Amino acid sequence: MPLVSVVVPTYKRADKIGPVLRSVLDQTLQDFEVVVVDDASLDGTDRVVQEIGDPRIRLVVHDVNRGGNAARRTGIEHSTGRYVAFLDSDDVWLPTKLERQVQALVDKGPGYGLCATWYVMESPDGAERSRVEPTLEGLAVPALYAGNWLGSYSTIMVERTALDAVGGPDPSLKSCQDWDLYLRVNQVTSLVCVREHLVRYLVDDDDPVRISGRRSSVLSGHRHVVALAARADLDDATRVAAAVTFMQVFAHHGATRDLVRAVRLVPGRAWTPRGVRFAVHMCARAARRRLSGARRPSA
Repeated sequence: MPLVSVVVPTYKRADKIGPVLRSVLDQTLQDFEVVVVDDASLDGTDRVVQEIGDPRIRLVVHDVNRGGNAARRTGIEHSTGRYVAFLDSDDVWLPTKLERQVQALVDKGPGYGLCATWYVMESPDGAERSRVEPTLEGLAVPALYAGNWLGSYSTIMVERTALDAVGGPDPSLKSCQDWDLYLRVNQVTSLVCVREHLVRYLVDDDDPVRISGRRSSVLSGHRHVVALAARADLDDATRVAAAVTFMQVFAHHGATRDLVRAVRLVPGRAWTPRGVRFAVHMCARAARRRLSGARRPSA
């Protein structure tokens, strides 16, 4: 039984999956297995994976496209390691990523089963966009409701028992798939962040399979997380921070009704004049976006 199971969901990534998998094979910690789940790509992705020829890599192919979280669930079901590390099929790891995460969890001891790393956001040409450096730590961290500070699945390692306890990734979600899992897992096990930039996260605004480019998917995922935040026991400052995050998302997409739901996260006692002005500004922005969308000619 390997120490770490690496789960790689992939869809139409024949041009990218090779370097992604090589970044796993080059890890300093070599006690791992890799389960690649091809979510019915039909572009030769499966052939590229098979040609790598490493016995630690196993390929599972879906007959029909089921979505990223369904592919991750399939990967988990076909894996056996104590820890599960996810890797999206357009991101890459630095060589010490798995080693540092396992060591962090071992050092923290029982009760810690969720580990993230710092990461670098890059454009398709390799240019660095930004560096993200989360420092959250502990059990049921309130700040995690105010934003997905941990980033994509590629930064995460989770103890299998914690995944089993929460039922794993939710295949019904269209977006915020990673954020939802982090919130649920962090309710049953503590989080620690490795303070090294160990993941290169690709940001390609022109990617045709990019979830963040689909308005309906973005809205449905954020509605789900707003509902989680509304039910959570959060202090006023965290509720305000969460509302700001969601108001910006909903205003950008012209989703006025959803924006009202975000506003309602903030209790009356927590409103300040500055907060009211911000909410009014977001409502006006949402209305303008909605109006411009209505005026845009249909294809």
